[in-house]
Amino acid sequence: MNCVTVIQNKLKINLKKSILISILLIMGTTTNSCQQKNENEFIIYNDFENNYSIKYPINWKKDKNSEGIVSIEPLKMKGGIYISVYKNITLPEEKMVDFILETNNLTTESEKNILKGEENGIKSWYISYTDSISNLTCMSAYKSKGHDLWFITTEIEKEEWNNGWKEKIVEILQSFTIK
Repeated sequence: MNCVTVIQNKLKINLKKSILISILLIMGTTTNSCQQKNENEFIIYNDFENNYSIKYPINWKKDKNSEGIVSIEPLKMKGGIYISVYKNITLPEEKMVDFILETNNLTTESEKNILKGEENGIKSWYISYTDSISNLTCMSAYKSKGHDLWFITTEIEKEEWNNGWKEKIVEILQSFTIK
């Protein structure tokens, strides 16, 4: 084999390696952008038995335990969305604030952080706080219609909350719809 042929063969091999490396780099970038995109894509969960729907990130895992509590949790961080439904509740409206404080293990000082509203016959209460024991930022919504109560709570690591998840969690809570 002469020198020219050897050089041509080396060039062909180097060209093939360059093409292969470029393809792998493009695939890696595409895969990463798809993974990032998935974190921002939502799907809708419909619970027909309990008359509600909520959207959540497509790459989170959904489960429903034997008590009917729905948990929707991320695979890569601590936290999630948890939904409980209580039928035929006879809790007077004036006791809701105490109930919210008690279920979240909060002191009466947190009462000022509870927001309240009503729309289309659905009464709503919202609270946001930091769980210092588990180091999670929490946001909860309580919705009441007739004698039924829906309790939606979200928990996210503090670092993630401050890293763009606050807006996503608010969007998730706002997507909760009673049918």
